[in-house]
Amino acid sequence: MGTLALQVAGIVILSRLLDPADFGVVAMVTAIVGIALLIGDAGLSSAAIQSPTLTIQQKSNLFWLNLLLGLLMAAGVFGLAGPIASLYGNLDLVAVTRALSLVFFAEAFRTQFTAEAARRLLFGRLSVAEVGSQFVALVVGVIAAVAGAGFWALVLQQVVASVVRLIIAVAVVPWWPTWPRKAQGMRPLLSFGLNVLGAQAINYVSSNIDSVLVGRFFGSTQLGLYSRAVQLFQFPMVQIAIPIGRVSLPVLSRTVGEPARFERYADRALLCVAYLLGGVMLCTAAVSLPLVEVAFGTDWARSSPIMVILAFGGVFGAQATALGWIFVASAKTMIQLKYSLIGRLTMIALIVAGSFLSPAGAAGGSALGLAVTWSLLLIFGVPKVGLKRWRSAAVMLRPLAIFGSIVAIVYPVSAYLNGIVPPIVDLLLSIGSVAVVGLLWWMLMPMARKDAREVVEVVMLALRREHAEPPVSTPEEQRLRE
Repeated sequence: MGTLALQVAGIVILSRLLDPADFGVVAMVTAIVGIALLIGDAGLSSAAIQSPTLTIQQKSNLFWLNLLLGLLMAAGVFGLAGPIASLYGNLDLVAVTRALSLVFFAEAFRTQFTAEAARRLLFGRLSVAEVGSQFVALVVGVIAAVAGAGFWALVLQQVVASVVRLIIAVAVVPWWPTWPRKAQGMRPLLSFGLNVLGAQAINYVSSNIDSVLVGRFFGSTQLGLYSRAVQLFQFPMVQIAIPIGRVSLPVLSRTVGEPARFERYADRALLCVAYLLGGVMLCTAAVSLPLVEVAFGTDWARSSPIMVILAFGGVFGAQATALGWIFVASAKTMIQLKYSLIGRLTMIALIVAGSFLSPAGAAGGSALGLAVTWSLLLIFGVPKVGLKRWRSAAVMLRPLAIFGSIVAIVYPVSAYLNGIVPPIVDLLLSIGSVAVVGLLWWMLMPMARKDAREVVEVVMLALRREHAEPPVSTPEEQRLRE
């Protein structure tokens, strides 16, 4: 909840203090160099979490490998500052790129501390690191924005958040790496990590090429509007999908050998993502026009249609992410990589085609590509991990029907009222309409009520997870806990 409040406060306050062009300048850089974060991780955090047994030396070797990759990525990003500025025709990007290069080293340093906390189910401590870092970064960003720093306020916010998150993670996770030495069992971990990295890299390129093209063809102001829509669409992914994944992945990994339990937990993970994440994204899209005007100001109103398009795509993207947890837990990452590659290459082609029309065209290509990727994983990938594709499809299609109808009813009415009534009145009426339509579904669809009980049960389990005793994987881990 603290992270959610800080994220909302940061989005609202900084959008009021800065221009869309300021956000566009930073987005130009992050859209390209953000892949360095994935390479610095190299899928090794997922490998550490997924492995049923992991020795102290294996953990330490993974840490040093991540650290080396982080140094290489930081140096690479620093060196790319000139070419990135030339691509967009904006010399300000040289200094911005070089400043952001520090982030890649800090995040690589933190990777195995976060993985260790996840293995021990210390999710509360991970939350402390996230909330604390975001609070400090927001304060620094707001002070800089008020002082007239412009886009540098956003750069400082990112750098400070990364550094503080690292410091807190090191302080609260009871683990420290030993010196690197040869250890048995490293090859499977590295192979697993590379498969995860391949899938993540494809996802990253397909998810960010739209921002690169919008910035290249339409400039920093249009990219600022587009990136704000993307951020609001991705905001629920960070606040909902990632915590669910942190809980679901260790549980799924430990039930792979029990088909009935594995299927039950997989269904629950998909159900939570569909209702919580899909519901938040589509209900936000339904009220996006007055919401943007009230929260950010009228300068940002043009981002509302893009938010609606991205929200529908985000529902499919969230389900593809949840399916990814299942493939990772089952050690079937090659299946995920294969079908993600096909779907994401299709998505890239659709985005490129749409970007020749408008920013909304690029968003449409992204949304359609996410739907294609989800379909491929569902139809061809799910049966190969022992699940039934029709069950997984039903989990998503029910909430899509519910929340999709809310958007179809509420958004046109909200758009009609825009300009006739004050934005705050439009927002309140739109929220009320969302509640009425949702209540009708609740009354008319018994399955929705059953789903709601399942979701509540999983959420309550996640809230109690911090107090659970971590599973014993090796005698070394047991000794470390003592």
